[in-house]
Amino acid sequence: LREDFGVAGWAISERPAGQTPAGPARKTHAMSGPIDDAFRSRFVVIYGAQPGSARAAAGVDRDDAFRFAAEWNGWMTLHWGNEKPPRARREDWWQSPYPFKPGPHVHPDTQLVTPLPDTDFTLATLPRDRNLLLFGEPGSNWILAHLADRLPIRISHEDGDDVGVRCGVRTYSGDHVNYIFIAPNPVAPAHYVVVSR
Repeated sequence: LREDFGVAGWAISERPAGQTPAGPARKTHAMSGPIDDAFRSRFVVIYGAQPGSARAAAGVDRDDAFRFAAEWNGWMTLHWGNEKPPRARREDWWQSPYPFKPGPHVHPDTQLVTPLPDTDFTLATLPRDRNLLLFGEPGSNWILAHLADRLPIRISHEDGDDVGVRCGVRTYSGDHVNYIFIAPNPVAPAHYVVVSR
């Protein structure tokens, strides 16, 4: 990698010292992404709601998850088109009830994606038969904290609000660091985990 982050060339190299293999979270031909593969089969959206987390207290992860679900529901299920919300709902259009009418031909019993807090799950009740879309960071989402050491992109929660993200030998840290990536789920290798902050 050049100083300007351009690719200088390719070579086979050894794993950096101290970095452990990713184990079951390694991609395979059957589980290689891209990220839209996670949406081609059943998935559940889970946001961080851990007590004591500043992100959970502010509702950041919850709002991100509900915004994603509203966009998914509008695009894939309800067919809102290019409608704009009324002026009174522009700041919270992603919260139910949606300020848009479903498009024509939408059955009233149509199932919608509804995000759930991580506090609704235990290790025993965590869905292993579908893909997980996790919103948050290890300090706000216990599921992400449980998987963090086994994901190919290492995420750590520092004191305060800082988050650390290690990609190979580079580390990025601070509250301004955001991410979205896909990996095989370490606890259910036949399914994906998508992580977003």
